Amino acid sequence: MDILGWIPFFLSGVQLAFAFVDPSISEKENWHRASGSTLAPAPFNDRETCKEILMTARYFSAALLALALSAAANADQVEDIFAPLPGFVTIGEPASAEDAAAIRALFGTLGRGWGTGDAAMVASVYADDAEWMNAFGEIVRGADNIEAYLRGMWADEPDDIAAAEQTDEQGLSLRYVGDDAAIYHGVTRSTRAGALPGADHRRVHSTFVVRKIDGEWKVVHHHISDARVGVAAVAP
Repeated sequence: MDILGWIPFFLSGVQLAFAFVDPSISEKENWHRASGSTLAPAPFNDRETCKEILMTARYFSAALLALALSAAANADQVEDIFAPLPGFVTIGEPASAEDAAAIRALFGTLGRGWGTGDAAMVASVYADDAEWMNAFGEIVRGADNIEAYLRGMWADEPDDIAAAEQTDEQGLSLRYVGDDAAIYHGVTRSTRAGALPGADHRRVHSTFVVRKIDGEWKVVHHHISDARVGVAAVAP
């Protein structure tokens, strides 16, 4: 919860401290303030009880204010934890305009599949012997196995996680290697489990090696890695 989320609780504590109980007035008036009824009996027997409740309420509001300030400080740390990203660059030239368009179409299909949780669509751009490795070193080989892995992963999580990852994805580089290969590097923001201490999300990099196989461009290798820079930014 950010600092704005704590404000209603803080204000409630202040209201309780300064409006609900006032030891300077009679017990009967205190009850009227709390209940809005002129018929209810006074709940407090003496002025000392009023003072104790008043002090408890003030401590409560002070504690909520401290929580709000702490949340604001942590939010600043989250914003600073990752280093700035470089801009997108293209290195080299495609063999033809058709090849460049085909590579763009490949990643367009992959992005649509990822954003909608369509494992079959994602797997369709991988070669039969493709290798896929996630950020934790787990390796999956073959398009069919990649599809099965993604189905299992997405079955246990909300649909909006993958959709948000696709929305936030940005390219960092595209390198053409000869006439039949290219390397694409992209990055996204992810709320999957595994975030660094002090962060509310992961910065996930993906490196794709694509090749032209029998006239069709396919992903032959996909390596995922998490950013680990800027850890000192959350240190006390």
